[in-house]
Amino acid sequence: MLKPVVTELSSTAVNPALVAPDAKTQVRAAASDVEAITRQDSRFVYVIAVRRGGTTSQVALTGLPKRKDGSAIGGGEVLFEYAQDPPPPPIAPGHQQFRTVRATSGGFRDWFGPHDAHVYRFPL
Repeated sequence: MLKPVVTELSSTAVNPALVAPDAKTQVRAAASDVEAITRQDSRFVYVIAVRRGGTTSQVALTGLPKRKDGSAIGGGEVLFEYAQDPPPPPIAPGHQQFRTVRATSGGFRDWFGPHDAHVYRFPL
């Protein structure tokens, strides 16, 4: 039962988010029951967001930093949440991609259910 969790936490996608230093700019969630922490390394900004309870709703997260060249971050990926690319049918192995989120004006929106946790990765 713990094997999937250990695999995810030690993966080459999620592990850097856990060990990267805190970012100078922290993303903030508009919902009071969603906690967020922002980490950054030389390649990515990571946002780890967790809902403590509540109901299912779409939550705005704001405060993404700019890219290294000063431009706005346009989007990122939700690690270990998959989408089929190209869309089915048929569902084919090897065509699963991390789900994407679009960012505008330094923020993005995503759905959170009770006790949901998401790890986002935005390229710098």
